[in-house]
Amino acid sequence: MARRPNTAVQFLKSACGPTTEGVAPRLSVEEVMPSPAAIERASRVAREPKPADIQRTAEKIVEDKALDPQEQMILEAIIIPDKRPAIDVINGAYAVQHPLWTHFSTDDAIRDRLEAVIPRVGRIEVPGNDLVPYAGTGFVVGDGLIMTNRHVAVVFAGGPGDLAFQPGAASAVDFLRERPFGGGDGGSLLLTVTEVVMIHPYWDMALLRVEGLDDERPPLPLSLSTPEAVDGHEVALLGYPAFDPRNDAEVQDRVFGGVYNVKRLMPGLLNGRGRTASFGKQVSSALHDASTLGGASGSCVVDVETGEVVALHFGGKYLQTNYGVPTADLARDGRVIDAGVNFAGTPVRSAGEWDAWWEKLGPPEPPAKPADTPAQSGKPCPSAQPCGAATVASETVAAPGGRPLSVTVRVEFGA
Repeated sequence: MARRPNTAVQFLKSACGPTTEGVAPRLSVEEVMPSPAAIERASRVAREPKPADIQRTAEKIVEDKALDPQEQMILEAIIIPDKRPAIDVINGAYAVQHPLWTHFSTDDAIRDRLEAVIPRVGRIEVPGNDLVPYAGTGFVVGDGLIMTNRHVAVVFAGGPGDLAFQPGAASAVDFLRERPFGGGDGGSLLLTVTEVVMIHPYWDMALLRVEGLDDERPPLPLSLSTPEAVDGHEVALLGYPAFDPRNDAEVQDRVFGGVYNVKRLMPGLLNGRGRTASFGKQVSSALHDASTLGGASGSCVVDVETGEVVALHFGGKYLQTNYGVPTADLARDGRVIDAGVNFAGTPVRSAGEWDAWWEKLGPPEPPAKPADTPAQSGKPCPSAQPCGAATVASETVAAPGGRPLSVTVRVEFGA
């Protein structure tokens, strides 16, 4: 694990406090050291570093000294994961023991805001898909509306300009799936996705419609504040992180306790705005540093001081940053406003980079519902494929220069 020493140390410094004019704060050994619980867990395993090793590593980080391979492992596998825990949600509530984040439990106003969010976040299921246990996370943003990522929705639907469900595909949202506790199974509250309302051509965002939302799950308010305005604010992600084979398994197990696919609360800080690749283009995203994994795609990023969603999480880079669609930018998009998304205030339409992408699609399509039976055209089908059905394949490949290129192929039958 002797890799990325500069990146890891810089990430640690930013995780311990917001930067001032681009300069990370100077740390103390006490700030660098992991929590007593993390040190105690490490000391119970023979092959793990001992407390003296962790102390030595913390001192060298503060003194800006080079780390040896074992110290680098301590930094990446013990110290950094400890700063950004993943907190279990059980029976709609949570408890925080970590010293950096205990105020999430002890501050009644913060607790009330976050526990009001919990029931409005669900897991995007794909019934009948044996290859994908679930697609990601979503949350309530309007009357029967669920917001998630575009890359989540295309697991079962077409894509921008093609809101149709893939042949035989279905989706649902489960608003429980918490960590099992006391002999329970974590529960299930499943609502069927009846329509694909929007798959955004610019942002990694989609809107789904479900039926049966009760009064316990009113729409979350989406903030009008820009990433620059809330830079440095504390946030909490609510979502369903899944094990990611692309990342270090040991680090993941430390953060998530070896338990995945259940509802978690993940604290962190907002870090302004930055550009990143998304569906073959560069977009200006909100940045945050909470611990996330693949299943957390589509999580809401909630400002704990207001209870408002400030971003829709869609991806990240290990030991660098995570990315979210800024809700302030969505509040400028007339088609998002017209879809009935709930904003915390009055959104004002204005021009943005997304306008050109909407123009390429033409007029808005009506929402698409999963068909009970294939549409019949009255003509014989050229193959065994049902009349009116379509085969859709999507793939992202590396184009010359290393930029991602999304390719979608759709074949219609029974025209």
